[in-house]
Amino acid sequence: MSEMRDMHESIGKAGNADRLRAFVATISRVVTQAERAGSSEPEILAQASAALAELVAHDDWLPEAMARPHPVYYQQHLLYGDPLDRFSLVSFVWGPGQQTPVHDHTVWGLIGMLRGAEVDQRYRVEGGRLLEDGDAVVLSAGQVAAVSPTAGRRAPRAQCA
Repeated sequence: MSEMRDMHESIGKAGNADRLRAFVATISRVVTQAERAGSSEPEILAQASAALAELVAHDDWLPEAMARPHPVYYQQHLLYGDPLDRFSLVSFVWGPGQQTPVHDHTVWGLIGMLRGAEVDQRYRVEGGRLLEDGDAVVLSAGQVAAVSPTAGRRAPRAQCA
């Protein structure tokens, strides 16, 4: 419990915590309206992507303690967990050259690049083997990408550029 309190205190000390709070309110509204209207996942992703693009266009809301890379591995910092478990907001922090293993996304998500860049390589399974599926894509500061089991982004591997 004290970790959650510390997290909220840290976010409250961010340069522009109101920007982060407004983003959370927007996503809550998007998800609530989608539930009521029976909106499709692509509709949710489109609306939420626009809100995230607005957030990552500004670099004044993330507490510095939640943006520092670890020298060996990437880190995750929970910024917000929806009380109805519909979504969460997490700061993933990589240092130069760090990467994730190849993995699938089993739920929808958005990646908003606040600083630096990420190289994303997609894969496909063919004959029981993983094969690169197209060229690697670079996500740079200010850009947003969606991941989803239904939107076709399968088995990516991310590496900090």
